[in-house]
Parts: sequence; C-alpha cells; structure tokens
Amino acid sequence: MTVAGERELGLEWHPDAVRPPFEWTMALPSDWTVVDTHPASWKRRTERIIDDVFAGKRLTSAQRRDVRGYLAGVVAGSQKARILLTLVKFGVDESEIPEAVGLTVRWASNAPRMASLATVRKGLSGASETEEFTGANGARMILRRERRSQLSGGKTEKVTHLQGFMPAAGTQWTLVVTMSTTRTDLDETLDTLLRRIIGSVKVLGDQAATADSAVADPATSGSSGADGGSESFSVTRFEAPE
Repeated sequence: MTVAGERELGLEWHPDAVRPPFEWTMALPSDWTVVDTHPASWKRRTERIIDDVFAGKRLTSAQRRDVRGYLAGVVAGSQKARILLTLVKFGVDESEIPEAVGLTVRWASNAPRMASLATVRKGLSGASETEEFTGANGARMILRRERRSQLSGGKTEKVTHLQGFMPAAGTQWTLVVTMSTTRTDLDETLDTLLRRIIGSVKVLGDQAATADSAVADPATSGSSGADGGSESFSVTRFEAPE
C-alpha cells in the first residue's frame, strides 16, 4: 500500500452523521471521489463531481441524468443511515456507459456496553458468510459478504455487499465500512480493498493507550491477506466533535 501523506476532505459533516467522541485516522484510496451529503451543499457539489470525474468524456444528457440520479440516491441513503463518509469510484464499461462502486464509513454506538466482537457476532448470527481476521493495525474484526437482488432503475440487479466491522478497543464504538457493486469480477478486488481500509484505522488521543493494550497477540492472530496491490492511499484525520 502506498500512502501519500494526509488528505484534507474539505467537507462540512452532515449534522446528523454519527461521530465518536475521539480522534481517529483512516487510510482511504486517493482516487475515489468523496460525496458531500450536507443538506446545504450536496446538490451543488454533485454537479461539480460529474464535471470533474467525466472531464474529457462526452456524456449524453441521459447519461448525465443517470449519474446525477445515482449520486442523489447515494446522498439520500447516506443521510438516512446517518453515515459519516461516503465515497464512490466512477468508470465506464465496454459500452462507454458510466458505472460506479460505492464505499461508506459509519460508526455505531454500543453504549452502555463496551464494543466487542461478541456483540458483532450476535448481530450477524443469521448472516450466510462471515469471516474473522486481524487487520494490519492489529485489531480483530469481522468481514461479512452478501449477494442479493436489488431493484435499480426499474430493473433487478444482483448486488454484492461487503461489510467490515471493527470494534474500537477500550471504547463503546464499532466502525462499519461497507462496499457494494453489481460486478462479480470486482468481488475479490473489493474484498482486498475493504480489508486494507478498515485495517488502517487508528484511534488517537486518550483512547489510544487503552486500544493498544487490547491488540491481539500476533502469535495467535490470523492474516488479513490484504497486503498486496499498489493502489495509492492517503491518510485522513477525523477530529472529535466539539
């Protein structure tokens, strides 16, 4: 993983987004687009995203409308779920039709209980495919895979959802990173990417000492198997809410 300094997001957080009471960092892929979900600015920034991402590509009015509708849906879903951060990776398929992969980052409070893998396991007891692993940060976490049908644009599509759950040791908070795609050929790539992203998380400040003492013993920890690849990442620092 190539880490290219710190990345400033330049966003005003959505007022309803859930944020933990501590500072933390995460490495994010540098070439993914951050989606503004703030009620006062998301529409204006959506048009800027389309212009920037598809610069040099001749989108038809229908394609531009579809991309705008996709982003509007992403924003609405993020606002409803009180998601802290949303990113997308745009591209075009063999027919030059725009396509995208989504990534969301959110925190869930376990208060009054401390965050733990046991709580995550209980919540995923009915899930068909889960895996526990140790991230590069030494924390134990759980990966969930699910493929289900989803109605989109009047047609039914098969969508792969990947979720990573990392209880922040010594806190009441669990980080949840979600990725989704309709392309089956990207399943393995996104699996690797998700492990690298959630395995990069570090809790800073007073919480860090407690978290460090709870890191799993390397001698008994599994491998994340996600060290390969050469995609560029940049570290983003998230401050505690005032």
